[in-house]
Amino acid sequence: MPEQTAVKIPGVLTVKQLADALNQPVTLVIGKLMQFGVLATINEDIDFDTAAIVADDFGILVEREIDPSQEQIRQEDMVSNTSEVTTRPPIVTIMGHVDHGKTSLLDKIRSTNVAGGESGGITQHISSYQIEIAPKAGGEKRVITFLDTPGHSAFEAMRRHGARITDLVVLVVAADDGIKPQTVEAINHARAMSVPVLVAINKIDKTEADLDKVKAQLAEHNLVPEDWGGKTITVPVSAMTGEGLDDLLEMILLSTDLRELKANLDVPAVGVVVESNLKPGVGPVATVLIQNGTLRTTHYVAMGDVSGRVRTLTDHRGRRINEATPSMPVEISGLSGVPQFGEQMMVFEVERDAKEAARTFLRSQSAKRAAGQTIAIQSAGQKEGQKTILTLVVKADAKGSLEAIRDQVSVMKNEDVEVRVVSDGIGDISEGDITMASTAKAPVIGFHVRIPSAVKQLADREKVSVTLFSVIYELFDAIRSALAELMPEITIEEELAKLQILARFRDNRKRVVVGGRVEDGTLTPKQLVKVMRGKEVLAQGKLITVRRGKDEVRQVLAGSECGIELDLTGEVTDIKEGDTVVLYRLEKQKKPLGL
Repeated sequence: MPEQTAVKIPGVLTVKQLADALNQPVTLVIGKLMQFGVLATINEDIDFDTAAIVADDFGILVEREIDPSQEQIRQEDMVSNTSEVTTRPPIVTIMGHVDHGKTSLLDKIRSTNVAGGESGGITQHISSYQIEIAPKAGGEKRVITFLDTPGHSAFEAMRRHGARITDLVVLVVAADDGIKPQTVEAINHARAMSVPVLVAINKIDKTEADLDKVKAQLAEHNLVPEDWGGKTITVPVSAMTGEGLDDLLEMILLSTDLRELKANLDVPAVGVVVESNLKPGVGPVATVLIQNGTLRTTHYVAMGDVSGRVRTLTDHRGRRINEATPSMPVEISGLSGVPQFGEQMMVFEVERDAKEAARTFLRSQSAKRAAGQTIAIQSAGQKEGQKTILTLVVKADAKGSLEAIRDQVSVMKNEDVEVRVVSDGIGDISEGDITMASTAKAPVIGFHVRIPSAVKQLADREKVSVTLFSVIYELFDAIRSALAELMPEITIEEELAKLQILARFRDNRKRVVVGGRVEDGTLTPKQLVKVMRGKEVLAQGKLITVRRGKDEVRQVLAGSECGIELDLTGEVTDIKEGDTVVLYRLEKQKKPLGL
């Protein structure tokens, strides 16, 4: 029997495009989708996974067309022997139980065992940073990148996006406390990512410290220490006294050197978002860990549904740099929005391609939502003081699953929103669950459970949203997305350009005409402005016109001189040479969730 030829389809396509590709009537395709619980019209997008299920039901094999942007990632992740190949610094993720001294250990590493002058410049409370280890006699200076994940959910985000951004997990276990549930969770995450584990046994300065007990517990979880005949490296340390830190750093380098970590400097950069937020006066920024290639200012980038042109690159010490190389964490400004943790960063030659990549990603996410792969919260939440409460009814297949869900959602809160489980239980979704959800105005989420048809009909009548999950991190991501929608709007000031005043020409009522040099960004008329002297705001208003010589122009780039006419209010008469005119715009955006 001849081998069946696969029909090639893109990652996202409309229902009609799928019908045409399968050579089937569009009404039959819509009918198949309805059988699988997907309500989609002829022009709605569906994702490849949904299309493949429909095609399989028709007995047709489909194959995904190569997305040029994804092909770019694969090509750039390959390290060519003929290009600028170099050994890159190892990327190390610190994990462990909340009370076992992970933060103290990180702080101690930052302040010791680094090259002179380095520690004083490191910014505190960041998710990733590099340390430079002072060279030994005859040796070279070494660099290690540390990634402090915002909880174990970060690893789930990495798994979701297929990103492996860590070379080694350092598991911190307290010598006086031993292995705890969070420790086991960290071990499981590392195994799921196929990342090697090195154990730092902390708090050896405590009188209750019991190294043998900790090692025995590690062995029970298949992390048999080397001195017990196994392959797991264990290093006794004290974050309090600094004992063992040199040994820990040396073992990190030895462990990662065996893997011969390489990168190619001579290709467009590929990276992963490890932190993102809205920064006052700057706008959306993202901290990206560069995996391969070189990222430079003015490059066009896409990260999920966000795109932009790199305006500034800032290293972990807050210094402006012109390029970022492999294993380097770097903060990027100039983005259209705030990307999610774990999104892949891609570099493009032209802005159009970056924007199209972001639009394609957005269409893909919309298709997944249409296929019911993310939670559909049909409640605006319930106000309780200044907070908005997302209430949930939760059902799971087993006690362990239910406890894991309860533990995770219990910490999903900030000053604006909070998750509250009003009812939970084990087993399939029942009529009682729907009644409770209707009364509490709460959606129902189920993990590895079913909803009988009679219960589904009751949910439809009561207008109760029910969503079923089979992958735990998709459930958690869905709840975070629902919380993000409930976050209040805030007004963000995004800086567009700066001009240093070189001369003041004349005043016309409230209008002031000055000449100056554009220091940063692109100067365009009709933008909001403020005149600054240091950090003091002298006046605010609007930029009316921009002139080069006698000609009125639409824009002036950084490095050029021009004359501008300003309509201002405030201390207008005080404006003089040396003051700075800042162009900005105000945007309303959802406040970042931060979970």
